[in-house]
Amino acid sequence: MMSEPKNPTDQTADYRLVNDEGAGQYQLWVGTDLASLAQYVLEGDIVDFVHTETESGFTHRGLATTLVKHALDDVQRRGLKVRPYCEFVRDLIADHAQYLDLVDDPERFGLTPK
Repeated sequence: MMSEPKNPTDQTADYRLVNDEGAGQYQLWVGTDLASLAQYVLEGDIVDFVHTETESGFTHRGLATTLVKHALDDVQRRGLKVRPYCEFVRDLIADHAQYLDLVDDPERFGLTPK
């Protein structure tokens, strides 16, 4: 499990970012509450992101964006590729070109360099 300290620019009281490999989830915890998760399946050296969700009460705070950026940074550090089946992950990559090189077959997901 991987955990990182609170981002000082975030508006939440306290949060932890965790990669729960057993569950196939990157998780963002606010205090003792699981606030947001990004579900994935690891296939060799490719991470298939299949679903992202934020629990009610934690929406509209940018938590899913923080979580997915953390997940993509972790994938990059590990030298892996991604397949963004999850629309939220795909849209974030489209808006943040620094993650485009992580995508396995970008054209397949409608992601091409601008």
